[in-house]
Amino acid sequence: VGAVHEAAQCAGDLHDQVASVIGTFAGRALSTPRRAYALRAEPVDAEVEAERLVFRRAFRDVIAARIAEGVAAGRLPQQDPEL
Repeated sequence: VGAVHEAAQCAGDLHDQVASVIGTFAGRALSTPRRAYALRAEPVDAEVEAERLVFRRAFRDVIAARIAEGVAAGRLPQQDPEL
């Protein structure tokens, strides 16, 4: 999450920031697919799944902030950034 948040702060316009966020997220997931599977999809008990929700929301918040900025600037169509 920290690496994705840092990528969101990169210099450049909104498109550069969004591309950096997605590239960082995807690149890290593809470089360690076993860990990505464990963090996102592996069957686990309810307590671990609750922690996964915290993890997912953290990613959502970083990405949603960039989308909200794009909507506010008129560079993206109206939408709910949290979706």
